[in-house]
Amino acid sequence: LITFPLTESKKIVNNYRFGIICENFSSFALEEAISNFINLEKNEVIQLKKNSSNFLVENSWEKQKLKLMNIFNNI
Repeated sequence: LITFPLTESKKIVNNYRFGIICENFSSFALEEAISNFINLEKNEVIQLKKNSSNFLVENSWEKQKLKLMNIFNNI
């Protein structure tokens, strides 16, 4: 995942460590991030895949649904 430095995106990517954050919103920063992504070492790619899988498990719709149901039940 490559993202621009939006507050929530940065927080999620930094927390789960599954992507690259552009330094700013310029096309040059995006180009640099893509280049960095393409040039990752094999072990870094494997780690990013594991981290993204962890993110998907922890943030699945089923888990989000339970959180929402809990919120609504407590209203």
